[in-house]
Amino acid sequence: MALFPEVPNRIYRRFVTALDRVYFVALGVTVLTALLAWAGYVRLAQFVWIRTWAIAALFLFAVFVHHALRVGVRKWIPAHTEPRESAESFHRSATRLLDYVVVIAVVLLVLDVSGLRAPLTGLLGTPLSTVNEHPLSILTLVQGVAIVAAFIFAAGLLRDYLEYRVYPALNLDEGVAHAIDTSLVYSVSIIGVLAALQAVGLGIGSITVFAGALGIGVGFGLQSLAGNLASGLVLIFSRALRKGDWVKVGDTVGVIQEVGVRGTRLRSRDAVEFLVPNADFVGGTIVNWTHTSPLVRIHVPVGVAYQADPDRVREILERVAAETPHVERSPAPEVWLVKFSADTVDFELLVWIHMKQVSEHQVRSDLYFAIFRAFAAAGIEFSSPKDIALRN
Repeated sequence: MALFPEVPNRIYRRFVTALDRVYFVALGVTVLTALLAWAGYVRLAQFVWIRTWAIAALFLFAVFVHHALRVGVRKWIPAHTEPRESAESFHRSATRLLDYVVVIAVVLLVLDVSGLRAPLTGLLGTPLSTVNEHPLSILTLVQGVAIVAAFIFAAGLLRDYLEYRVYPALNLDEGVAHAIDTSLVYSVSIIGVLAALQAVGLGIGSITVFAGALGIGVGFGLQSLAGNLASGLVLIFSRALRKGDWVKVGDTVGVIQEVGVRGTRLRSRDAVEFLVPNADFVGGTIVNWTHTSPLVRIHVPVGVAYQADPDRVREILERVAAETPHVERSPAPEVWLVKFSADTVDFELLVWIHMKQVSEHQVRSDLYFAIFRAFAAAGIEFSSPKDIALRN
């Protein structure tokens, strides 16, 4: 047992622990095979040996190769590489595909070595039904699922590689990149389904059967899912909503994280995520604050007493806007005298902010704090606490 090296692999450690617990049983099996061979039962000894230590050796070899490949992938994709999130996503996709390939290869080799592949194939290949005059069995279903899963993992790897290497090099817009990613994943997934149908012998013609079943499903209650799927495709390819856009849904402002199959995922500045059905965007008004430009103008209402000098108020408001962080210098801030109320003279301070970098509520709060201090220093009074016009 001391000969087993230390490998930071969970499956390998469990194997070594289990072997240590049944050490004397394994030693007895080894001695038994030697005695059988010595007694002339060579084939029986080989049968026992292959189905014990040969499979164990194959498993260990696969674990070592898998660990070496994962270490190589990690060294090839450093964790500190920028953009860090894209690098981590690419690493996860690469290791996920690697795990899938290694598991499939090990299972097939173990079945071949143990001699179970032929009988198991015959058992699972028993036809359960027919689809378009083609036999359908558990084996064909497993093969089809395996092929589709391989294409999905490959699509995820290709998508994450584009986000990790290609898009940053081309300085591609985030919304355009998301549209390309979505189209790529859907296309590769559809190709995987077609390849799976062809590989299991069902042929492309079986799609008509599937399409008929899907049409029946839509008629019996999948209208909402189909509508959201179609709406999602419309949103993606019309670029009405793009990843990274800031939109308003009800009273909530959030950034688009993903335009998915069923809904659009938003994330507010308070780190609260919302899943909005795609049909709600297509059927209603889309309030997109950053569709053409991230610069947004906000209005900050301020009411002062009639004794205040309007020109002095405008001067202070312009100075406060110029000194407040996150307020854009171009276009320049403006001050409007809106109206004369019963107890106040109402002004509005208009400033431009970069919506993707800062919240309008934060800038509005910073401006109100600065205005309050500046008015107090200049002796400008509000009419009374109940009449302060801090309204949106």
